[in-house]
Amino acid sequence: MGPDDVMVLFEWQCHPNVRRFARNPQPPELEGHKKWFAARLASPDCILGMILHGAQPAGMLRFDRKPDDAWEVSILIAPDKVRLGIGAAALALGRELVPSVELVAEILPGNEASHRLFRNAGYVRGPDGLYHLASVIASR
Repeated sequence: MGPDDVMVLFEWQCHPNVRRFARNPQPPELEGHKKWFAARLASPDCILGMILHGAQPAGMLRFDRKPDDAWEVSILIAPDKVRLGIGAAALALGRELVPSVELVAEILPGNEASHRLFRNAGYVRGPDGLYHLASVIASR
């Protein structure tokens, strides 16, 4: 993902179906989104990737390093690309980017599609309410 992708991600972030299950349900303001996007791209503690379906942008996959060295996974599928299996494929391929770390995901109540997506990808819900996927190296 690069600087030219800021507007496509902004459009997705403003879609009501995306906001419905976001930590902050309010759509972002453009200037704030641009600052957030530039900071994520510049951060060594963030991997921000565009998901493609064919040659078309279809979503975003992001990994943010947490203080405990786990990485938090965030995924957004473009509203017109849901239910095509793109999320499952992106999570599997994304795991290859960071094979030796623990991944965690926070999924809000009621977001049954995401709960199912992460369970089917091998994540296990912990007592902290987060979904966890252990390091590939540690699990061998």
